[in-house]
Amino acid sequence: MKLEAFEEYVKNPQKIFNEMTEYYGEELQEHQKKWLFNLFIYGGSHKRWVKDSTEPSNEDLDKGYKPNQLLNTNPREFEKKFKNECDLVKKIIWDNNPDIKKALENDSKKVKNINKKRT
Repeated sequence: MKLEAFEEYVKNPQKIFNEMTEYYGEELQEHQKKWLFNLFIYGGSHKRWVKDSTEPSNEDLDKGYKPNQLLNTNPREFEKKFKNECDLVKKIIWDNNPDIKKALENDSKKVKNINKKRT
């Protein structure tokens, strides 16, 4: 399986970050650029990244993060490709690891039962 966007990100992240600066604007800090890709890896979305970048939580504001004015709020083609590859890897792992799937489904049921008891 070839993961072209993954390979590009690993080989030349600075090129990708420079392109993000051109597309999203100068206000974007490097850790925010990295965070987008971490979000994708852990199942997050571009929409969530935009929201949290432009409207930081009180907790993030307390940590010194400031709201960004983004020039664009739609993902670039590279980011769409990277997210698709993340989803593909996630699906392959899920489909080929029934024990993990079962454990997570059981944990999910436990969480639902705990939440029912709280209400």
